[in-house]
Amino acid sequence: MLVKIVVVAALIGVGLYVAKVEHAFEKAGLVGYCNTVRAPSGDDGEWQGCHEGLMSGFPNLVKDSCTLEIRRNGVEYWRCPAGLAHSRTGV
Repeated sequence: MLVKIVVVAALIGVGLYVAKVEHAFEKAGLVGYCNTVRAPSGDDGEWQGCHEGLMSGFPNLVKDSCTLEIRRNGVEYWRCPAGLAHSRTGV
């Protein structure tokens, strides 16, 4: 019985890892995510376009020293002083 529980737990863990690597939750629209977008002409820094997730809402980039500029057509546009290491997801 214990072996079955361990196998099921391992399968769940592997499934969650694969879903994270393949960005399955973002593709399904469950969690919010951000992509780098082209900055307006003459603007320094990097801009991120963030999409709302069903469970998590919009990502918050304040901790990355970014400022929310505008929300248009279901996308929040953030101005960041420097490039982010990777696209942000989640809360």
